[in-house]
Amino acid sequence: MQFDSSTASRAFAFAIAAYNAPRVPPRNLRQARFGGARVIYLDAPEAAPASYDATLQAGYMPLAFIDAPDTGTQAELWVSCDEGEGREQKRVLAFRGTDFDRVQDLFTDLFVRQRQLPSAATFATCPAVAPYAHAGFFRAWLSVRDATHALLEETGDGALLITGHSLGGALAMLAARDLGPALASKMSIYTFGNPRVGDAALAEDTDAATRECEGPFRCIVEDDVVARLPRGKQANRIYDYRHAGTTALLEGGSVRLAKADGEDCPLAEVDPLYEGVFPPILNFGALRRSNLAEFAAEIGRLVRGRLVVAHLSKSYQGALSKLGGGES
Repeated sequence: MQFDSSTASRAFAFAIAAYNAPRVPPRNLRQARFGGARVIYLDAPEAAPASYDATLQAGYMPLAFIDAPDTGTQAELWVSCDEGEGREQKRVLAFRGTDFDRVQDLFTDLFVRQRQLPSAATFATCPAVAPYAHAGFFRAWLSVRDATHALLEETGDGALLITGHSLGGALAMLAARDLGPALASKMSIYTFGNPRVGDAALAEDTDAATRECEGPFRCIVEDDVVARLPRGKQANRIYDYRHAGTTALLEGGSVRLAKADGEDCPLAEVDPLYEGVFPPILNFGALRRSNLAEFAAEIGRLVRGRLVVAHLSKSYQGALSKLGGGES
């Protein structure tokens, strides 16, 4: 399916709203437990904070909040309002991104050792080669998986939009792989600035699981270094990391699409001559190639803080606002 800028903008609004989830949900709200995660139902009027005004105005209401205390993983489920009798309810599942005040989030991000996924019986697809995933991301997804499935079963078979920014986008990709075969064309996946979540086998399995879905579209602004982490196999000699889905580079009011990490993918490695999981602070490969202009440009971006600022929500909001409301 084609990339839709209206859906991307809507998905981003929910991805950012997920950061405003209540740290300590009110105790008087209805709750349920699924494994190590608890589900707090937000369908009471007093449960919706002011930060949800934008989503409510867009025709959605927050239904439930998922919280896994052991991993710090959080997600929210919204449902559409006033669909009318007999019409399926639309749903949005948004995973919260990294909160730098939460040590658990930082541990999840930095636990880059890979973990072999369980048997195919646990998931809907059966890859020929056992896939490996980022151990931190996969542990975080497993902590909310049962709760996510339970909530989706409660809300019927309507369309589902999955989204998240940064860490939230990584979790959204793992969720999409899990849910894709069952939901097929009813599911859309738009993520923002998410890092790689596993090896080539996992990327291929994710693509197979979501082949009938809209996406996954990995929306990226050009200088976002987080979207290049952990580094790919060309530069990373320790673990094989590969993106799944389609890269959607947001630049100058347009979208450039390419197979994620394919030959024509616009998100080339930061200094592919440098070996390691994380990229260097500066592109010293440019000096080795005697490209002083490239090296100077890298210093300029570093001084301006662009490599960090590009990952923030304001950068994505600005890039999406230039796209307008139509298809690209």
